Amino acid sequence: MSYWKSFWLALFAASCLLAEAAGPAQAQYPPYATEWSDGKVVNLGGPPGYTEAMAMGINDAGQVVGFSHFAGSDLPTEWSGGSVINLGGLPGTTLGYAYGINNAGQVVGVSYSAQGAHAVEWTNGQVIDLAALTGSNDSSASSINSAGQVVGWSYVGVTQYATEWTGGSYLYLPGLPGAKATDGAAINDHGEVVGTSLIDSTQYAVEWIGGKLIELGSAFTEASGINDAGTVVGASGFGDALEWKDGSVIDLGGLPGATSSFAAAINNAGQVVGYSVVDGVTYATEWSDGSIINLGALPGTTYAAAASINDAGQIVGASEFPPPPPPPPPPVSTPEPSTWAMMLLGFAGLGLAGYRLRSA
Repeated sequence: MSYWKSFWLALFAASCLLAEAAGPAQAQYPPYATEWSDGKVVNLGGPPGYTEAMAMGINDAGQVVGFSHFAGSDLPTEWSGGSVINLGGLPGTTLGYAYGINNAGQVVGVSYSAQGAHAVEWTNGQVIDLAALTGSNDSSASSINSAGQVVGWSYVGVTQYATEWTGGSYLYLPGLPGAKATDGAAINDHGEVVGTSLIDSTQYAVEWIGGKLIELGSAFTEASGINDAGTVVGASGFGDALEWKDGSVIDLGGLPGATSSFAAAINNAGQVVGYSVVDGVTYATEWSDGSIINLGALPGTTYAAAASINDAGQIVGASEFPPPPPPPPPPVSTPEPSTWAMMLLGFAGLGLAGYRLRSA
């Protein structure tokens, strides 16, 4: 799985755990699926009873896909024409995520069950299980182009392979020599694919064109998006948003004061979206015509990030609301001698809980 999707899934899981641990008051301040369009910042909402949501992809018709948290599970979700749709999953699945959508409305992502993760495609109301590489029990789809070509990954043994699905068949995309994990992150309408190859603990941005693997630049990089002109975006492992264009690697920078930034997606006009981190706060960011723009966020949110942009300039991602302030501490008093044992037991319990969280 690409760093970008891992980032959001980790954020999503952490916010769910915090909300559940802190109770109803905390649960009122989750992340929300967000759209930036025509200068407005819109909360996309979610299915009835949802508590959290994130948007991961948008097509040129303004259809949005992502996932929502409902009743202890994550649901693959589509926002289309004012409706919020639970896309469902394969039989027996317990949760799922939708990552990409093309202009024909075909959606790709992953469904999870007790048997593992399965790359799936949602087309005309049907959920299609995309075949994984021979010997693989786990797979996931990240992106789909207008021709219906899909890219993602499949696990065989302990190795993750970048995978392409075309016309009902699948193709293994080779990684760099010695790579133990390779991911297909995005595909354009010419069938050009970008992603990441991991060798030991070092990742490399890579591109597949006509079956040929190309290393895009230096080590410690990741490619996350590509447009039809072949311009690629991503980031370095040192926290710099990058663009690969005409054989050059361009450091896109970030908002003023940013200590790190990430470029998640690019449209055919060359507009790039992602996020910048300033003083520990994540801001949704757009790079356009040489300008770096803070996209803003839903009122009251702590931070936001943009995940995708279409050719109309509509952007989607998520905004995170801050937790409520902690209650004031109780008055300090000296405990009676008989209460010291109970206090020590309480501290021991807190220590065990902290250990479990760190070990999880």
